[in-house]
Amino acid sequence: MPQESLMKPSRTKIYSVKGAARLFSLPVGLFAGAIALLTVAGHPDFDLASGLMAAVASVLVQASANFINDYSDLQNPELAQRLSEAQRRIIRLNTLLGGLCLVAAAVLGGVLMARLGSTVLWLALGGLIMMLAYNIEPVALKKKGLGMPLVALMMGPYMMPAIAWCATGTVPAPGVFLHSLLFSLPIGLLLFSNEYRDIAYDSLNGDRTLAVRLGSQASRRLYRTLLVLTVLAYTGLLASTPLMLPALIPVLALAIHLYRRAHQPSPGLPPKTGQLVLLSGLVQAAWLLLTQ
Repeated sequence: MPQESLMKPSRTKIYSVKGAARLFSLPVGLFAGAIALLTVAGHPDFDLASGLMAAVASVLVQASANFINDYSDLQNPELAQRLSEAQRRIIRLNTLLGGLCLVAAAVLGGVLMARLGSTVLWLALGGLIMMLAYNIEPVALKKKGLGMPLVALMMGPYMMPAIAWCATGTVPAPGVFLHSLLFSLPIGLLLFSNEYRDIAYDSLNGDRTLAVRLGSQASRRLYRTLLVLTVLAYTGLLASTPLMLPALIPVLALAIHLYRRAHQPSPGLPPKTGQLVLLSGLVQAAWLLLTQ
């Protein structure tokens, strides 16, 4: 890692159910599902019930991934020995909650499989493999610098067309994939804001995330680059519909704030980036409603 000044890290972090839930990230799953359904709402075979079940299942999978995320801390020998018994209990409770979310998602998946066939099973298995590969040993792609692109792929170009397929029973049109690629930009930005915030802590504990591998200065540049690309992409979307251009004002205002705030890692960066995901999702959903 480049020898750059980092925020002085704490050797431990606060564990809680609320913190593990990462409520600021839930708009990702909610809007991914909503956008996917809106892209196929005009399809002659559109089935809202199946689409909603797929969308809810995807949010449950995201919540499961959030709750299970800290389980890897128990698998890190250096970190695990510093954890108190109370911290271990909270991590185990969060892991249990993650498992329950996964069971609920599996129940919905079973209903969908009964309605749509075995393709649902293969789609669900693909999503489950990617979710577990994110932060569970021995794969733990997050610690290999691949966590951010993996989640952007899973929540965007993989999950959104899968939801669209569940709603129609047919292979999604190219427009669905284009909208999933567009929404994957703020998704990736949100995930990287977490890594950028935790760069000092992860470095101290030997977690080689993408931010740790890049170093603080390069991570700041990457965050800002993703931020600019997100704004440009949504500007391009709305430029085709002049009536929607005023919706860019709050997006631009928040993006400017985030650009300045990204000067150094800070605890408030991910929640504020989550607000940008919320705005981006609202803008994209509104554009689809207006142009369908």
